[in-house]
Parts: sequence; C-alpha cells; structure tokens
Amino acid sequence: MNPEEQIQAVKKYAQKKLSADASGHDFAHIERVVANSKTIASELHNIDYLVIVLSGYLHDVVDDKVITNVKEETDNLITFLESIKLSTNQISSILTIIQSISFKKQLSNESITLSQEAKIVQDADRLDAIGAIGIARTFYYGGHVGSKIYDPQHGPRANMSPEEYRNVDNQTVINHFYEKLLTLSDSMKTAPGMRLAKKRHRIMLDFLENFKAEWDGQA
Repeated sequence: MNPEEQIQAVKKYAQKKLSADASGHDFAHIERVVANSKTIASELHNIDYLVIVLSGYLHDVVDDKVITNVKEETDNLITFLESIKLSTNQISSILTIIQSISFKKQLSNESITLSQEAKIVQDADRLDAIGAIGIARTFYYGGHVGSKIYDPQHGPRANMSPEEYRNVDNQTVINHFYEKLLTLSDSMKTAPGMRLAKKRHRIMLDFLENFKAEWDGQA
C-alpha cells in the first residue's frame, strides 16, 4: 500500500470503531483532530506527516473512555496496522503517541517525553476540547453521563488523580471548564497550537462570564 491508501484504510478503521460513540469522541471529532493536526504540521519541519495523520485518526480507538477492553483493542489495532504494511517503527510510533497524549495520562504525573509528532496530535486533540466546539462537546458529554449543568454548592476539584478525573459523580458541566478546559491553553506544546488555543480560550472565558451573569439573573 502507498501512504494515501494506508491513510484511507486507517480512516475506515477508525470510523468503524467509533461509529456508535455518543460521548463526543465520535468520528466527527476524529476528523476535526486530523484537520487540526494538518494545520499545525503545516507550520513545522522535520516531522513524520504520515505518522501524524494516522495517529490523529487512531488516537481514541484504544482509549478506555470509549472502549472496555484496552488490551484486546490494542492487539486488534496492531494486527490491522501490520496488515496495511506499516513498518515496525511506524507502528511503535503510533502506539506510543495514542497511549501518551491523554489528559488522564498527564494527571498521572508520569515523566513522559513526547515526540514532535505526539506534541502535534496532542495539541490538535486539545484544540477540539476548547473554544466553541469544546463548549458544545462539554455539554454533549455532560448530558451523556447525566451531569448537572451547574450547582453552586459543588465547586471544581483541584489536584485530581486520574481516577478522580474520570469520576463524574456530583460533578457539573461548568466545573469541567475549571477542572480541565481552562488549563489546556497553557499546556500546548507547539507554537501553532499555542496561537490557536488563545482564541479558543477567550471564547470559553466569554461564555462562562455570560453564563454566570444569566444564571444570577444579571443579564
């Protein structure tokens, strides 16, 4: 297979795996992350473009927030990547990227050194969690897990462990902005990612200011 054929095969694989997702990690999210990855990569040099695009498509297919058996899905993914004639090094790079870029992994306080390709895909994924799209996805996910929109009696958590982060009991959609989304702009690893995140960060701040004013009957 040539690179374009490999991209199309991986695209179909990801679409099949995530077609039933109802948490905001569906294939539309995947396509936006790939688009963000391409935008960031277009400004950088000495990168493996194919690995970036393939990792963008695959970054959620073995994530425990959308699947139940991580080992089985990882084994299935390796078998698939071998079947489309990716090299051992390419497969290793892709697996390392998709297993190391999550926010949950960041909370584990593990010492993680990201490749330039991983930084690009991570920034691309985080861009889709903020701004106007991020606001929409946050409320969509909140409805999916049954979270309240807002509760003044339950403030945002700080210094969460990975397990606490995934525990949505008694948490609210608005808290998620303060617990995660408003921290992402400062976590960007590439110059293009930082620049793009600033605008999206401002959109969220404006939204939260208006939300609070309307909640309190002041607007």
